[in-house]
Amino acid sequence: RRRRRDRGGAPLERVTVPIPGRSYDVVIGDGVLAAASRHLPPLAPATRAFVLFDQAVADRLPLLEAAAEARGLRTCPLVVPSGEAAKTMDVYATMLHQLATQEAHRDDVVVALGGGSVGDLAGFVASTYMRRTRFLQAPTTLIAQVDAAIGGKTAVNLPEGKNLVGAF
Repeated sequence: RRRRRDRGGAPLERVTVPIPGRSYDVVIGDGVLAAASRHLPPLAPATRAFVLFDQAVADRLPLLEAAAEARGLRTCPLVVPSGEAAKTMDVYATMLHQLATQEAHRDDVVVALGGGSVGDLAGFVASTYMRRTRFLQAPTTLIAQVDAAIGGKTAVNLPEGKNLVGAF
């Protein structure tokens, strides 16, 4: 764990999560999204960021777009339904079709901007499109921050039950 202050003065904490064969950082603090360009991991050779979000966080999309542009990425916003309605096979298939029709490449990045349902959907899309594309989480709810964004579990629902189709 490393605690420091962002250039804007907000206290930040960076936690490295070790997983077999690699690790990733989690940045925690107020105003992280506003300063996202300073906290994004290296993303080259990606040229686009496909941002899945719902209307509840649409006002935060410009912050993420600015961060992506500062890193040389063009954003492709993809609106999904709010809450559990995002976690259906139909919405999942729609997102895959969006990536395919926009000719997303394995080097591009899928970004989840929103709560746990958006994170679950976006993570599952990223884990399965072209057998895995890069994935970033920008969680905006407490449950997304402590549950869905850490550990890499992603899933969508079936009529028979919640989170029955997913990946780690």
